[in-house]
Amino acid sequence: METITDLSPYYPHVMLGIMVTARLGGLFMFAPVISSDAFPSQVKVALLLALTAATYPAVLPSMLAVNPDVLSMPFTLFNIATVLAMEFLLGVVIGYVASLPLMAAQLAGLFVGQQMGVALAEEYDPASGVNSNVISHMLYYLAVISFLMLGGAELVVLAVLRSFETVPVGGFRTDQSIIDWLSGLLNASFSLALRLAAPVLCMLTLESVSLGFINKTAQAFNIMSLGFPIRVIIGFLLLIISVQAICDVMQTETVEVLDGIFVVLENWAR
Repeated sequence: METITDLSPYYPHVMLGIMVTARLGGLFMFAPVISSDAFPSQVKVALLLALTAATYPAVLPSMLAVNPDVLSMPFTLFNIATVLAMEFLLGVVIGYVASLPLMAAQLAGLFVGQQMGVALAEEYDPASGVNSNVISHMLYYLAVISFLMLGGAELVVLAVLRSFETVPVGGFRTDQSIIDWLSGLLNASFSLALRLAAPVLCMLTLESVSLGFINKTAQAFNIMSLGFPIRVIIGFLLLIISVQAICDVMQTETVEVLDGIFVVLENWAR
């Protein structure tokens, strides 16, 4: 049996494999579901290595098509650190953009929870890694369900793999267009959060005005003792009624965000 002693031809593939791992690893910082603190770090590392081993042979032809000299790139210690940082940053950007609709749903839940008076009952949410109230939990998990029903986890990974066809290894650079794109998405996320929370907030505002009017006209009633349970009941009833509408809006926004990622990747290729 012949023994292989010269491993130098495999060194470029090891370096490229590390770059693929760095780009995929950025997803595990912000990407929905797979970045959740509910998964142990050992599971995330194992999944990352498995994804790298499974996808590296598939993305190698794309990497060679974008840069035929990628296997002969001169890597120094400084170059390795710089390229790894930029590859990781590209994965972070894709994962962060994909998570914006879910963050918007969670923010809408925070708005509604504060107005309903349940903001004091906050607890740690391992899925998102932040403290939030029960309304925020509910809307966030509705957004996660919509994301998974659309195949969002697979599409986010596919977006990173597709990026190797448009952005060569070490070729990602942050410029004004990237900043403008992210700023526009952040503004859209705040608008989405307000759209999701607006029906409940409007009804609770009307409830506050009505109770204030009753307090002025019939001062015998103890409005303070009636106001809190009425706000909670109205808020939950409106949320139950609007669950289907919330899911439809979340699916629409998630599809638009995921499509936008692929459009931006295609524009980088031009």
